[in-house]
Amino acid sequence: MHGLKTFFKMGVFFLVLSGCTTNLATGEKQFTAFMPAEQEAKIGAENHQAILDEFGYYEGATIQAYVNNIGQKIAKHTERDDVKYTFTVVDSPVVNAFAVPGGYIYISRGLMALANDEAELASVIGHEIGHITARHSAQQQSQGVLANLGLAALSIATDAPAALGQAASLGADLYLKSYSRKHEHQADELGIRYLYRAGYNPSASAEFLEQLEAEGNLNALIEGKNANAVPEYFSTHPITTDRIDRTIQLAANYPLQSTDDKKVTYFSTIDGIVYGESPRNGYVRGQDFIHTELGFKFSFPEGYKISNLPTQVVGQSSNSVMVFDGAKKEAGQSIQDYLINVWLKNRSDYAVPETITVNGMPAVTTSFSALASGKTRTTRIIAIAFDNTQVYRFAIQTANPPPATILTDLKRATYSFKKLSAAEKAQYKPKRIKVFAAKAGDTVASLAARIPFDDHKEQRFRVLNGLSARDTIQPNKLYKTIVE
Repeated sequence: MHGLKTFFKMGVFFLVLSGCTTNLATGEKQFTAFMPAEQEAKIGAENHQAILDEFGYYEGATIQAYVNNIGQKIAKHTERDDVKYTFTVVDSPVVNAFAVPGGYIYISRGLMALANDEAELASVIGHEIGHITARHSAQQQSQGVLANLGLAALSIATDAPAALGQAASLGADLYLKSYSRKHEHQADELGIRYLYRAGYNPSASAEFLEQLEAEGNLNALIEGKNANAVPEYFSTHPITTDRIDRTIQLAANYPLQSTDDKKVTYFSTIDGIVYGESPRNGYVRGQDFIHTELGFKFSFPEGYKISNLPTQVVGQSSNSVMVFDGAKKEAGQSIQDYLINVWLKNRSDYAVPETITVNGMPAVTTSFSALASGKTRTTRIIAIAFDNTQVYRFAIQTANPPPATILTDLKRATYSFKKLSAAEKAQYKPKRIKVFAAKAGDTVASLAARIPFDDHKEQRFRVLNGLSARDTIQPNKLYKTIVE
């Protein structure tokens, strides 16, 4: 047994030794044996369409070309000439950016709406390029594979019980997570290097990180969460308390140079970009959910918190949940048959389905009881045949038995589901960024009062424009606002 263990240890040692190379960008030796450069390119190409399917391609040729030009400009100043970069703006309101092996980099339109000049956007692109040039994905993948090989060797050599193997696996997982923080610092350093080489102000990196922090605090305020909640961007790009200070120090290492942050060019480019929800995913307007592309509308009861998710819309109150989604059926299949044999497949405990009509559309409803969080809850399903093939569903969960007042509100909500006419579709448009020059007498309060939100108007306006609590409006200066 001792010889077998030694054999595995020697095998792993020689595998690590043969798989180590020196990275030209970081100057460090890396173990990337399980993801060579050509494999990175293949992974990126294979996943590109799937990413677009999930997040959506932002239909704006000018913006796509603009981001690509910035990206290609920065990429010329990296240490790797073996990477062919692809830069894409995705149709997501979430402020985020990410890189996929092989040079595929994605920027959300939500991030573009938040940035206040070209240099800030370039700092994000430079950071993502830093992940590519440092080969962080390849390194993490290879380390992960190696960790699993090591655990397998340990299990074979020692006949370790399952619990020990699981504990070791957890340890390896935690190591890889902490290792990614080092990668973030490395990508910051490389991104600032590339910013400077491309002629941008290196301090733009820290400026945008401060923007992100302010945006995260605003979201926490809006959602009623802890003020230290993690912003969306930092959920995939971990931040430590000293990261902003560190980027300021890194930028200070570069000599001062005359740079143009290209704010006018940037604002001209993003003027009119969609802000928040897009027609592709539908809109939440007050208690209404409207989907102009799919052609329907319905209303949640008053007081329900609404979440517009990629595959469903969820309304929640303190004592009930309403989930809305859709699917396709065969043209000749009845809505009752679809409900029973697809949505209720493998269930037999539901009440006899009742045929109903919702605004002229055939529908069917049933209910059943089930345990949820240790309590018996009633679930009611309402399935609606929108046309020959498209079906929609409301799944409503309440206390058992549900209070009569709640049932009345939820019944009214499901019966509010209706098709939209062409004229009604034209009434609903996405929110957009509007660029304007401030006039004498304008204040944050007066400008913020016009944005189409019911709460936190001044905070929203300040965060959108990178204004601190002390900043005032300067006449003739360009600002962003949100319009419908």
